[in-house]
Amino acid sequence: MKKLALLCITSFIFLATARGQSKDAGIPDDFKKINAELEKLHAERYPDKYQVIHDKILRSDDLDSNIYSTSQSIFETMQHIGYIIERLKSSLNRLDSSGMRTDIAYKFLVQENNFNTLEKQLNRLYIKSLKILPQQDKAPQTEKETDHNSSCSEDYFKDIPTVAAITILNKIGYDAEQLAAYTLSAIYKNTLLQASE
Repeated sequence: MKKLALLCITSFIFLATARGQSKDAGIPDDFKKINAELEKLHAERYPDKYQVIHDKILRSDDLDSNIYSTSQSIFETMQHIGYIIERLKSSLNRLDSSGMRTDIAYKFLVQENNFNTLEKQLNRLYIKSLKILPQQDKAPQTEKETDHNSSCSEDYFKDIPTVAAITILNKIGYDAEQLAAYTLSAIYKNTLLQASE
């Protein structure tokens, strides 16, 4: 976890310094390394964790229809988020293969409203999770992030290299998967408790 936190902090330090850098500053290579490390770490530590938990819920005896529909909804929302992120990353790579241009991410994601669908799905996931998780497990930051999401794309993607935008999309996807897994784990624990009563 410390390694991931360091990677994320490093990526945002690069983000802060990337604005106004010369084209031969080597920033895209740094971001490409961060992207590769994030994807590798994610694949090693959390290979489809939310899917594994979802499958466990579906295999539970006497599965309540409400539990089924809730877990299915979270699972499908997370799959949709993953699909959108991969599509956005692919489009950004196609528009700027060097990863160095600072006008592509903002134009494509914000001005052309391509980030809107992802934002809506993320808000949907956060709201579902906040309703399900026990009160003591609800992180105040998650609620604040949900309220703030409407303007985050403006702040995140303005004047940054395309490869930095891809780093941000990777991090958003990772965080969403963690939230989905955490929420589905809470549902699974409740299912086990109900079965033992």
